[in-house]
Amino acid sequence: MDHREGRWFLEEGGVKESVFQKEVIKSFREAGGWAEKFPDFPTSQMDSANLETVRFTPEKPFDVMGMFRFRAFAVECKQMKGFKALNLGMMRDSQIRVLTEVTERQAAHAFVFLNVRIGRTINRLIILPWADLYNRLQVRSIAADELRSMPYFQGKFGMFNIQPWLLEKTNAKFQRRQRIIRARASG
Repeated sequence: MDHREGRWFLEEGGVKESVFQKEVIKSFREAGGWAEKFPDFPTSQMDSANLETVRFTPEKPFDVMGMFRFRAFAVECKQMKGFKALNLGMMRDSQIRVLTEVTERQAAHAFVFLNVRIGRTINRLIILPWADLYNRLQVRSIAADELRSMPYFQGKFGMFNIQPWLLEKTNAKFQRRQRIIRARASG
């Protein structure tokens, strides 16, 4: 491994997904929010009755829990090196289940944050709403050309300036609540 510009690069030229998760957490914090990573659970081992070793790993719901203006964000982080089709089959059943429950119960905003890195110059964050991805699970992928054309945030100094996006997401909810309050007060 090689340490350059404050980041850990793999010998193949890519950045570990854990670095991207730290960048997401830093981005929430720099925007005035809060975020923490769900810890990776160690693989556990037990001996079964027939003396075989059984390994299991507790299910991790998603990677990062963020808060901004009293709204929760459930974020699953995915990373790819270069533009290629995004394989939705890489999502674990537990991630699909939890992100769907979070969305259906309106417990939080659920997103997949996709990081596309090409060398040391291109570091893009593409934010994909879970509701849109869930509807595409049957297709199983998003084409590389479609990903290239999506809006993105360019990473700088180990973070992404997501504050305008967070404000947009939380302001819409805030404005809906204000309309409901005004309607109840007038009627």
